[in-house]
Formats: sequence, structure tokens, C-alpha cells
Amino acid sequence: MNKTFLSVALAVLSLPAFGQEVKSRSIAPASSAAVSPVSVARKAAAPKLVSAKKALSSETSASWILEYGERVDVFSEDFSKMTTGSIGDPDINTNIILDNPDYPWTNVDPAYTDQPGWGAWAAYPADGTVAIFDEDGIDEYAHINTPMLDLSANDGVAVLEFRARTHRRNNSTLIIEASETYHMSPTWKIMEEAYSEFDVTPEWQTYQFVFRGCESSTIFNIVPQSFPSIYIDDLKVFQVKPYIGMPKSLPHSDYTGTSFTANWEPVAGADYYLVNVKAYNDEFQQWDEFIDEAKVEGTSFVVPEIQSGLEYSYTVYAVKDGHTSLPSDEVFVVDLESPTMGETSLTADGYHAEWSAVPTADVYNYWAFNERVATQDGTFKVTNCNFDNVVLADGSEPTMNIGDEPNVFDDTYVYGVDQAGWHATNYMPFVGGFVAVDAYFYIYQSDQSGIISPALDLSKNGGKIDLSLKLMGELIAWWDEQGKKHENVVQCAVALFNYDEKTGDYTQAELIYPGDIQQQWGTYTAHLTKGSKQSKIGIFAVSMPGYLYIDDVLITQQYKSGESLVEPFLFKRYYDNTALDVAVPERVKYQHLYHEVSAVKADNLINIGNIVESKFSERQSVKAVEAGISAPSLKDAAVVLRGNALSVANPAGAAVEVFTADGRRLASDCSGAASVSVPVSGSGAYIVRVGEKTFKIAF
Repeated sequence: MNKTFLSVALAVLSLPAFGQEVKSRSIAPASSAAVSPVSVARKAAAPKLVSAKKALSSETSASWILEYGERVDVFSEDFSKMTTGSIGDPDINTNIILDNPDYPWTNVDPAYTDQPGWGAWAAYPADGTVAIFDEDGIDEYAHINTPMLDLSANDGVAVLEFRARTHRRNNSTLIIEASETYHMSPTWKIMEEAYSEFDVTPEWQTYQFVFRGCESSTIFNIVPQSFPSIYIDDLKVFQVKPYIGMPKSLPHSDYTGTSFTANWEPVAGADYYLVNVKAYNDEFQQWDEFIDEAKVEGTSFVVPEIQSGLEYSYTVYAVKDGHTSLPSDEVFVVDLESPTMGETSLTADGYHAEWSAVPTADVYNYWAFNERVATQDGTFKVTNCNFDNVVLADGSEPTMNIGDEPNVFDDTYVYGVDQAGWHATNYMPFVGGFVAVDAYFYIYQSDQSGIISPALDLSKNGGKIDLSLKLMGELIAWWDEQGKKHENVVQCAVALFNYDEKTGDYTQAELIYPGDIQQQWGTYTAHLTKGSKQSKIGIFAVSMPGYLYIDDVLITQQYKSGESLVEPFLFKRYYDNTALDVAVPERVKYQHLYHEVSAVKADNLINIGNIVESKFSERQSVKAVEAGISAPSLKDAAVVLRGNALSVANPAGAAVEVFTADGRRLASDCSGAASVSVPVSGSGAYIVRVGEKTFKIAF
């Protein structure tokens, strides 16, 4: 059985309390080859329902949208090949589902439809219509979805139309959903709210739903919420070729607490734009007009005289030759001013940081960074996470073992690793120094299940990146309708996300499956080629509803001597003060240090349960540390033999190379680690170079 998307509500995060929630799996069957949506660094804007109307005929319905342009028919299906059965007695003995579909969303035998690529469950022929049928009650998997449709033209606005009825006196209820599948990739965009507030009656009636935000592989999903059976016929999808294009909203900018700037992309041929701004009236709990149709010739508008902490929204219309476009997506402005960093001072083990308080902020996010410099050309370890010292958010040791009752944290960070700021969803650290993410919530709740790196400069060497990691997948078993047992292992997807200055968000640049994950540990590699100045790498669990176990994540790039990486060594999430004592680890004490902070509050109005984070303060050098601690020199380096390994003391973080007496290089380490161990075997002489200093060891 295959889960319809979004028919299980997403888990509500405990973000207003700034905590983390532990989630357990509820009872649900495994899914065969399910490829369900997963979000990326942030949720992208999904296809959005604009309106839903019931009309007497297709000619009279949705007439309002035809005011904006000319109708363009895209897709139609009359189900005329579903010839058997009848209204009230669908042919439940005819199986329209393929035995081995590529995806559950394209599992309908094309012999039963005019257009291939349909998906369905509990759907049967009924005299030239399709019945979504369950005699015994509600089948939570019952649905029918369209093929993937290219709706990227005409501003991505599309109209879904179909006729529907029941066969008894009872009314029924339908949910209509939409999602951009990116051609069945693991990173779908899903409409966050499905429409479910209309009844289907025993008489045929025509329904139309107007969506925006559609792209090149969008599907629509029809899901019954109550029975008797529902019959669908004469399904059409059309668009409107606009007289003037709809502006594309961009995030607001330059928020100061007294003003902000509304932004949008230009529309070809537009004479000018109209900007509408609303302000939320907390006393009367309603949106009031703040600015009505301000005429603007450019693509930005400074909204003045706002009140810090209040919520605002704006939409933009393009105007050409008297024609007005559809409004842009509404942008909600729920923002905070950026904090200002204060002076730092030395403490016994680090430094004391302070920053300004921000009106309406609840808590703060604090980041501290170190800068590692390559001392020679060659392989540079950008990330080296072995998870040996991983802990829970409160600093306690992991207690989970393989085989324990499944539990994960819904939204947290990976704590106890040197490179701070790895964001984790549906994640749990395990006893033994490894971590896991649970694809159950990816499959059944369309929720991201993975770990994502902090933002890093991955532009070196033309953006080429090498990733190595150890992986093991949980074996999942399920039984089909014929009672045949199937087994498969949870798989892994690796994605690269790059920051888009225009949208203020991360977008997926590459997606790679690193190999066939097995039920035992194995080492896998991925090679990425599109790294940027501000990138993140995500490691996701996909394909089956179980654990993906992760260890020894190594990200490398080829560096030139003198190139450097700024990486976080400390991240304090939801910190409830404006001052912090930072303990500086030995490994970074003699490097350049920086820090920044953002203000955070709960969004209890627009997106309840979400959080709002201000822009970061200007990143500053930690001058107290620079002034108070002098960097060591290469004279402090030393090499000794410990057992069967050369132990190199490297307080300056220089490049370390080990050669045999005949000049053959045995090892090279450019990680900047203060201590390096190189295994050797047999007696003889070895040359160890630490930066520009050379040692000769013989035994």
C-alpha cells in the first residue's frame, strides 16, 4: 500500500518553547519503493491553492481567472477506457494497478487511461468513470493522482477541473492536493494546506481549483476523506496565458524596525507596479490596509513608518495597457532587527562576548568561527566528523542502541563534533559513536530526514568536492496484497545546496545517490562539482521507512597554499541571554576567531510553530583573543615514536608530511590538527616535515 502525500499531518514542532520533540513511529505499513517528498535546507514555496469553486458547467466556472488572459488547455482525461462496472457497482475485480511500477505515483496501467502516468490506490472502473472505492470504510491510502504535468508556463498558474458525485444519499468529502515532484526526485515541494471544505453530493457537479506555484512536473491528488464511494469524470487541467505577467515576489530586505523594503522581479512589458501593504491589528486580530496601491516604476519599494515587532505583508501587481496582472505571492514580514556585537574580553579559558538586546526577540543564536589556513597545495579536510564524542543537546551520553524501540529528535543539531552547526531532523545519536536518521517520517509524513552541514565556503578548486562516509541501512520487510514478502534496505541521497542572494534562501544544486546501501557498514563516496561561496551539504535517508546509520563523514577539497576555511566551532541555539562566556578549544586557540549573532522569536501568527530569525550581526573578529594569545611557532613542533606510530606535536597547525628515507611519501595531513598520528611499520628511518621544519626519526 502506498501513502497518499499529506494525508498524515506533519508533526508540530515545539519551537515556540524553543525545545526539541522526541518522535516515535506510529503504526503504519511499509511502502514498496516509495519516493515521497522531502524538504531541503528550508521548505520551498509549494503549489498554492488560490480558490475552489463549484459550478454548474465548465463554461461558467472560474470565469474570474479568464479576466487575466486567454485559456490554454493542457491536459484532459474522460476515463472512457474504464468501461466495466457502473455507478453504484464499480468493478472491484479489475486491477488497474501495475505489478511493478517505477513509483507509487505512476502505478496505473496505461491501458485504462488516455494519458499514461496516473497514480491510484483503491480505484476501479465504473462505466466510463473512475471510482475511488472502499466498501468497508475509509481506506487511508485511497486516492487518484494525475500524471506529472508541465505547468511552468503562464506564471505557473493552473486550474484543475473535474466532475464528481457519490452514489448514495450521503454526501462525501474530498481533499485536493498539489505538489511539484521535480520528476520524482526526493525533494518535492508540497502544498502545506490541502483543501477539504467541500462536499460531494449524489448529483454530478463540476469543481474547479486554481493553483499557483506549479512547475515542470506537478501532480494533483484527489483524496476522499469520507465514503460512500466517489466517482470522478471529465478531468481537465488548463492555464491562462496572461495579458501581463504576474510579478515574482522576492523576500523583503533592509529591515530596521522603522522601515523595510518590499522587493520583486521585473515583468517584461510592465508600465508600472501597484504595491499593497497590510499590517496586522493585534487588538482586533485582523489585517488592516497599511498602504493601498502605491504606484512604483522600479522593482522595490521602501515601506516607511512601521512599528518594530508588528507583522506586515505585501503583494505586487504589474500593469500594462490597462490590464492588471494576478497578484504576486504574498510576502509576510515577520522580522527582527539585527543585534549589534559589543566588545569582547579575555577569560581564563577563552573570552566573554556581549551583544545588544533586540525588541520582541525571545532568544538568540550565537556562532563562533575559527579560520584554518592551508600551508601547502593539496587535499584539505573541510569536514572530518567521526561522531566518536557525539552527545545529546543537554550534553548527556547517547543511550540508543541498534534494535531499540525507534525514537528520534524531530529538529535538533549534532552536538559533540568539532565542526559545529550540523542541523539534524528525525535524528538520533547512538551508543558507539555514530548517528542515524529515520526515513519513516520522510516516507509517511513528508518530513525531512537527514543531517545538513553548516554553511561553508565550498568554492575552492572550481567547486569540486569529494565526500566519503560510512553508511548502513535498516532492512525493512513488507507484504503485498498477494501475501508475498518483500525486503529492502533504507537508501541514502546526498544533496548540495547553494545560497541564492536574490531569494535569500538555499536551493538544491546537485543530488547524488552514493551507491546501493547494505545492511552492514560500508564506505561510500560522492563527488560534487557545484560548490559555491555559501553552500551546505545534506545527507538524507530515502526509499524505505527505517534508519539510515551514518559515520565518518569526510569532506575534502583541493586547496592552494594560503587558502583558508572559516568554519563554526561553537553554535548556541536559542540562547536566552545577551552575554556569553566562550571556552576556546585548544585545537583553534591559535587561529583567527570570529563571531556573529542573530535574534529569534516564535511566529505565532503567520506560520504557527515556526520561528523567525533576524539577519546576522556583522561578523566580527574576536579581538580579545587575538590580543591576549600569541600564536605558537614551528619551534614548538616535536615528533616522537609511540608504539607503531609517529606522534607529531603540531601546535601551529602546519601541514605534516612523512617520508621514507628514500623519499617516498607515506602520509600527508593538512587538517591543521594540533596533534597528528601516523602509523608506521618495521625498523628504519623516516623524514617528518612539519611546515618548513624537518625531523629525522630512526628505529
